[in-house]
Amino acid sequence: MLRVHGLRRSINEKTKEVKAANACSASSHDKAMFQIDQNEILMTEILYSQATANLQVKADLDAAKKQVFELEQQVKDLKAKLQALQEAEKEADDLRTRVDKLKQRLANQETQLAKKYASRANEEKRALVNDMMDDCNIIMEMTWAALFPDASYEGWKSKFATCTQEYIEKIMNAGEEEEGKSSDSASRGSDQEE
Repeated sequence: MLRVHGLRRSINEKTKEVKAANACSASSHDKAMFQIDQNEILMTEILYSQATANLQVKADLDAAKKQVFELEQQVKDLKAKLQALQEAEKEADDLRTRVDKLKQRLANQETQLAKKYASRANEEKRALVNDMMDDCNIIMEMTWAALFPDASYEGWKSKFATCTQEYIEKIMNAGEEEEGKSSDSASRGSDQEE
């Protein structure tokens, strides 16, 4: 019996060792399963966070696409407005050029008309002065004949003609000077208006 008892002890010890080994093995298995489950949970959390991040990125991408579309529409609208403004600016430049040409043309016409009418006015003035002097000459002859019926008027006529010519030149020069002053003041007035 001793032997059996000794064997029992050995079997009991072996059984305890086996149970301990099994328990340790089960414990290791449980630990491994726990770690596997924990890894699966971590993996699920990672996949969930990646899916959430992907959804956020997709939402951000959709918002960015929408904003790009809106900005493209604004760019198209602004291009249309810019084109209209450029056309208006071109028309304004054309009109400015046309106005400048018309002003130049008007100034040229004004100068030509001023010269034309100045020369015509001088001719008419000279004709009026000559008519006036002829009238004066006739009046002088009639007056001479009434005052001095026996004397010849021809001697005095040449002196009167010389004086008359000097007087005509004096009248014409005075008229030109007055016209020059009035045209200067008129041109100053038009310059001030501009």
